[in-house]
Amino acid sequence: MELHGTALLQRGQLMTARTVATIEEKTQRWLPNDDASEKRALHLQGIGTAGKSNRNITFITIMDALFQTNLGTSSLYVNRASLPHEWLLIENKENVDIAKLYARAQAAAANELLVFLHPDVILPDSWYSEFMLKLEKIETVDPDWGVLGTAGVPLSWTGGKPWHLKIASSIWDTAMNYTTGIDNMPVQSLDEHLLVLRRSGSTRFDADLPGFDLYGTDIALSARNASMQAYLLNVPLRHKTVDLAGQPYDLAIWKGKVYDPNNLVRSQNTIRYVQQKWCGSGLLPSYGTCFDVLPCG
Repeated sequence: MELHGTALLQRGQLMTARTVATIEEKTQRWLPNDDASEKRALHLQGIGTAGKSNRNITFITIMDALFQTNLGTSSLYVNRASLPHEWLLIENKENVDIAKLYARAQAAAANELLVFLHPDVILPDSWYSEFMLKLEKIETVDPDWGVLGTAGVPLSWTGGKPWHLKIASSIWDTAMNYTTGIDNMPVQSLDEHLLVLRRSGSTRFDADLPGFDLYGTDIALSARNASMQAYLLNVPLRHKTVDLAGQPYDLAIWKGKVYDPNNLVRSQNTIRYVQQKWCGSGLLPSYGTCFDVLPCG
């Protein structure tokens, strides 16, 4: 199945939760617009300097209102018509569990390299070339990596270590500009805003994992359980920095959502699921960027 641009249904609708696993081969192809050739040249210039690991990507995201002022402004999306990547945009009005949607998309993707990212992420113009450089660096030491992400908790971090060293990253988000990222750093968990897998070879998302949280922790545990490693992809991006109106994102809004009673109940349900799933694995505790999963008992 060869897809270009954004994967759409034949009637031009966004993919829904029901249809993400049954994409038709006859998808819309975009013709280059007036400035596409210039943007494509910039992209190909980045490819030319990115080393040998140049690959087509399938980008997968759950659509929401923040897409238009965030991910939708990224040049990789704006100029998708003239670039060789695939975009799968999933509409989730029924609030289906995210891991279930991601598992379906992982099976449906056209390309081998998969980037799952939140709609409130903005990818810099240089993101592709930086990604390829850091990916080649990882694969030089571990060609059978399990999962990558742009923020995570170092494998060596434990509850007794300094809190400011818990999150390793080089991203800019609504809370701070992180400068703790180290290339090729093994991690015990990953933040869900951006995850990288392979269509074949990587572990798969657990379609039974409930809710909207901790699938970054679970997929990292799955990789480690399969004798593969989770690594920090040490590249910059912006996450949750722009609101619906295109203004700076208010940190208080994010905190309000995290500590909303309904959200806390849902998150605790997911934590219990992950804890019970990995109870006898010897891999717990697993400290996360937002939630920790402690040993059973």
